[in-house]
Parts: sequence; C-alpha cells; structure tokens
Amino acid sequence: MKLKLRYLLLTFLTLSILNILTSPISSAAINKSSPLTITISKRLVTIFPSKSTPHAALISLPGLGEDSHSIEMNFPLQQTLQNNNYLYLNPSGAIDKEGHLFWNADDSCCNIFHQTTNDQNYLVNLSKYLHQKYQLPYKHIYLIGHSNGAFMAGVLACQNSKYFGGSILINGSLSINTKKCSSPSNILIIKSQDDTVINAKPSQPVLGIKTLSLYLSLKAYLKLWETTNSCTRENIPVTLKNMLKAQYSETIQKTYSCKRGSLTVWTLTKAAHTPELNSNFGNYLLSYLQTLK
Repeated sequence: MKLKLRYLLLTFLTLSILNILTSPISSAAINKSSPLTITISKRLVTIFPSKSTPHAALISLPGLGEDSHSIEMNFPLQQTLQNNNYLYLNPSGAIDKEGHLFWNADDSCCNIFHQTTNDQNYLVNLSKYLHQKYQLPYKHIYLIGHSNGAFMAGVLACQNSKYFGGSILINGSLSINTKKCSSPSNILIIKSQDDTVINAKPSQPVLGIKTLSLYLSLKAYLKLWETTNSCTRENIPVTLKNMLKAQYSETIQKTYSCKRGSLTVWTLTKAAHTPELNSNFGNYLLSYLQTLK
C-alpha cells in the first residue's frame, strides 16, 4: 500500500514538473524581454518590457494611417529604452471608415469622418494602468508622437498633463481653436525644417482635408507652450551632432527658461515630415528625459 502511494505521489510530481516546464506562462516568465499584449478600453497595447524593474515608461503614438510599430521603424528607440529600464508601449489607434488608423486628437487632426472615439480617455486609462501595475509615478510616464500622434500627445499635455511627465512632439501642432492649456507640462517640440505636411505657416487644414479645422502655425504653437509654462526667455542654441542619417543635416537645440514645466525645441535641418533619424536619437532622447523633474 505504501509502495503504491509512493508511486502515485512520484507520478503526480513528475507530471506537475513537466506541466510547469511546458507551460506558456512559464516560458514568458523566463523570457523577460518578450513583448506583452494587454487590452485597455477594448484596444490592444503592446508593451516591450525593461531589462529589469522599470522606473519609467514611454508611450509612442504614430501618425495617420500608420500602425503601432511605425515610430520604432522611423525613430529607433526600443533597445536604448529597454537597456535603461524603460517600458516602451505601442498602443493602437482607432480605425476610420476607410480602414486607416488615426487618433482623434482635436478638430484639426485627424478624425476625418467625425467618428465617436475618445482617445484621450483611452490613453489616460493606459497611464493609470502603468501607475497601478508597475507603481510608476505619473511624472515618469512620457508620450512621444509623430504627426497625428504628435497632435494627440499635445492634446493630452494640454488637457491631461497630470497623468504624464512630458511629451515629445514630432512635426505636430494643435487646432487653431486651442486658446489655452489647463496646466503646465514638459514639452519637447521636434520640427523638421523641410516639413511640407505640417507647415510652419499653414494655409489649409492637414492634407487639405476640408472636414478638418486649420492648425496653429509654428509661431503660435510655440507661443501657446511659452504661455502655458510661463517661459520668460530663450537660451543660447546649441548643436546636437549625429542624430540624423543625412550627411549634412544637424539638430539645433533651443531651450527656454520657464517658471513651470519646461520647453525645448529641436530643429532638424534638411529633414522632411518623417525625418531619417539614426540610433543616436535614442541616446539624445534619454538624456533629455533624464533632465525632467
């Protein structure tokens, strides 16, 4: 009887060990660098984990018609962020009537068909998830957006800044109807000198789409953030070297002295709407984020 009981116990333990070793959950736990997929507000979000316990997160928002991996293709960040214990997130935009992904930022970009979708609520809920799940302070949860994604990140910085520590806005703007923002924020504006999509002096809506409102000129856009953050003066510009792939391109960095939040502008010379940035971009961006309070 004792022998039979011992045999059954041994069999049970063997099967349990085999089940643990072959379980997908066990495999994911072993491979900490594997991306995770979660659902927030009924939409999928891909999370690329950090190498060890994360101390910050960067949420990337691509442009109109681009999928959640476009920013990584155009602006290589993932490896640098993971190596420095940042979570890197790719949330999915909404889908319009023609099957294009978009962010419903404001009336200037880019809800072309005026569909009902609350992207602010979706991304605020994502920030709350990171705050609760990973115990990240809101001031260590950052946004980066390109084009339509930059409009979206800008709206969040303007209206929901308490849930985010700062926003990196690549070739974006805000609606001409934006009169003021509710609270200060840390803002990095990255503007391509040769951008013909989001013009510095716009004469028509984004892509000439008549269902959209006009957006702010670069001058008015800067003035909005200067006012929001109580910026008093510009500091002496400096050149950031070797950020762009083009041989003769350079990045001019201009910082502002602000009483609240912060304002920095990177002007990319000889660069188009989707600038060709190299792997140094991640290092420069990380250095910028480390300066934020």
